[in-house]
Amino acid sequence: MLIGNGLVASAFQDFAQRDDCTIFAAGVANSRETAPAAFAREADRLSAALRETQGVFVYFGTCSQFDPMVRETAYVRHKIAMEQLIAESGRPWRVFRLPQVVGPSRSPDTLVNYFARHLRDGTPFEVWANTSRALIAVDHVGLIARRLLSLDAPTNRATNFWTATVTPLDIVRELETILGVRGRYTVTAKGVPFEVEAGEFRQACAAAGLTVDTSYTARVLRGAYG
Repeated sequence: MLIGNGLVASAFQDFAQRDDCTIFAAGVANSRETAPAAFAREADRLSAALRETQGVFVYFGTCSQFDPMVRETAYVRHKIAMEQLIAESGRPWRVFRLPQVVGPSRSPDTLVNYFARHLRDGTPFEVWANTSRALIAVDHVGLIARRLLSLDAPTNRATNFWTATVTPLDIVRELETILGVRGRYTVTAKGVPFEVEAGEFRQACAAAGLTVDTSYTARVLRGAYG
């Protein structure tokens, strides 16, 4: 079963008629959300899905829980709470914690769309220079998740999807090259670099023939915005 209709859900359309696995790709998408009602709606929907569906339950968490600057925000605390709810459900489960997902989405809430829109419009914006980020193409979320959901894969565990570590400034400069524009932004010395353990993810990438080295970010951005 597939629950959700957003960017991540688009990579799992073939799961819609399956009963051996439930892909929960719905809920709060805006990491700046603070309204308790929005989080309560996702919690209620998730709880109902845990009761009413079958198979391995798949949820998409966030790698932002490792970012010292945002891990205490309402959004990240909520995502961690949903992971705990799933782990305590008694269902077989997998959690895939994602970085910034890039794909055919017009949502203004994604980091990369925010940068691209401001660059194209020539409107001023702020760029944090020091924090860590990683991008992943939505198609690659589907590719690696499928490998990790193979019949012989262990359940009841979380896997961090983390590709090449970059800064927001790296992303903006690459977008400037792709879009052929010069942005109006202020670089501020905000953020704290952090590491994300991703051994299982990288092993799955290697097995799938997916290279996530330092050139990966540019390839993803060119594929989406070139």
